[in-house]
Formats: sequence, C-alpha cells, structure tokens
Amino acid sequence: MSKLEKVFDFTIKLLASGCFTGYSKFASGTVGCFFIGIPTYLFIYYLSHHCLFIKPDLCYALVVAILTIIGIWVSGRAEIIFAQKDSGKIVIDEVVGYLFTMFALPLNMPFILLGFVLFRIFDVWKPLFIRSLQNLPGGYGVMLDDCASGILTCVILHIIKIIFF
Repeated sequence: MSKLEKVFDFTIKLLASGCFTGYSKFASGTVGCFFIGIPTYLFIYYLSHHCLFIKPDLCYALVVAILTIIGIWVSGRAEIIFAQKDSGKIVIDEVVGYLFTMFALPLNMPFILLGFVLFRIFDVWKPLFIRSLQNLPGGYGVMLDDCASGILTCVILHIIKIIFF
C-alpha cells in the first residue's frame, strides 16, 4: 500500500468514525453522536445564522445535505476498509442523523438533549420502515436509516415545540 493510499484510508477512518469516537468499546454510536454530533450541530447552527446570503434554515439544510452526500460516500468506503457491513466504528451516520433531528429547532439545552435522547432511541429501535433502509447497498444503507430516524425525531420535536412552547 502506497503512502497516498494510507493517508486516504486514514482520512476515511477519521471521518467515518467521527474523529475516532466510533472506536469506543461501549455504545460507539451514542459516543459519536454526543461528542461529535452535538458540537457539529452547534457549529452549523452558528454558521447558518451568520450566513450573509441565505436564510439560516436554508443554509443549515444545504450544509446537512452536503454532509449527507459526503457521509454516504465515506461510509461506503469505510465498509470496504473495515471489511464489515455497517461497522460499529462508522458513526458519521449518527452525526448526520442528529443534524437532521435538530433542523429548525431553537438553540437551547432542553431541545439539544431531548433531541439527542429521542434520536438515539429511534435510531436503535428503527420504527416504521426505517429498519428496511439498512438493506440498501453500501453507504446508502449505512446513512439513510439514521437520516430517517433524525427526520422522525425532528417531526416529534416540532410537535412538542408547538404544544409546549
């Protein structure tokens, strides 16, 4: 393996594993979502609310869409590198799923934490059709079930926001 291939594989592992949080021996998806997902959300929220050219929600959605596309490619490559379908080391799907969860919600601790807890519950439980999305090939199967869990959680949080806030 050439030096360039080693750097490429390292970069894929770094991104797919959420800066290596996916290597956690316990609940790697939860660890990655908490330590990478929440800070990434806070950064994108800040970035989107300081964008000069487009509205915050559109900016946030565009960044998440780009990260979703990157995540599909990276997680597909990571499956090859790890030689395992949807390896527990891959947590970019949890990070992006959490970003879907937090779309257009207020920036406050109750929503950040409730979003985290509900997203992790739905990501593990995979209700409705969500579990079947894992059967998609490569990175699509890795990413899209978490994106769907994030969308479901987002809808529930918006209902909570309407009723209680």
